[in-house]
Amino acid sequence: MKEKYKRRIREFASLALEAKLENKTKDHLGYIPSEIKGIIKEHVAVFPLPPEDALGPKDAMGSKLQQIGREIADQLLEDTIELIIPFVNEEVGKRKIDLAKMHLLADKSEDAMNILKKRINRGRIGKSSYWRGADVIISPIRVENTSKTQVVTGTEDLAGYLSWLFTQLRDDLSPFITYLSKFRFYGELADAANNTLLINNQEDINKDVLLSVLLQADTFREEGVPSLKEFFNKEKNSLEKTEIWLSTIVKKRVERLND
Repeated sequence: MKEKYKRRIREFASLALEAKLENKTKDHLGYIPSEIKGIIKEHVAVFPLPPEDALGPKDAMGSKLQQIGREIADQLLEDTIELIIPFVNEEVGKRKIDLAKMHLLADKSEDAMNILKKRINRGRIGKSSYWRGADVIISPIRVENTSKTQVVTGTEDLAGYLSWLFTQLRDDLSPFITYLSKFRFYGELADAANNTLLINNQEDINKDVLLSVLLQADTFREEGVPSLKEFFNKEKNSLEKTEIWLSTIVKKRVERLND
């Protein structure tokens, strides 16, 4: 067979095998590891091809090359799926650890809010570098040439205290803060701080600003409990399905070896 036909068949086979593998594993891994892509090319490169007369007439050559590529992919699919098992097992392990950490933080989140409230009321407040993140800036003076939401505290102390609180809330409420919701979360915290700063006759402005931000954060946490529980259930079910899928593949492999 001419080299150009061999090359095209193997290209079609590699693409088809990757697509079939992705379809089989998308609910369990979500991506094809680069190592597996390399193995696919290696296996396709040594797979025996039919003689050139099996390609048929020239006017139908393109579709015939694709067909042979798909047939090769079908024959290699089962063995290739087995190669991906270690990667899926590793991913399942990571997701279980992440889920357990999120569960623990979520279960402790109400206590964490109460601890922060006690610390603020007792004046045991930390200081952090001025907050910059999620389109919010905390600073003692206004920052020019920015469209981000600003909390201008007027003092370095309050800017440091408030930045510390933002950092604590980021860590304590991380299970409730997603990539999309973080802009709403920190934006609402900034609004709470700014609304309190507008009232300039408080005896303890620092404490009042911090407590207003904490209250807003706790409201966000309470509102997020139902959706977080739903996420936990979905993730648990997804992991269980993946483990069943893995056990099915292992069972089939054992049966095949015993035949």
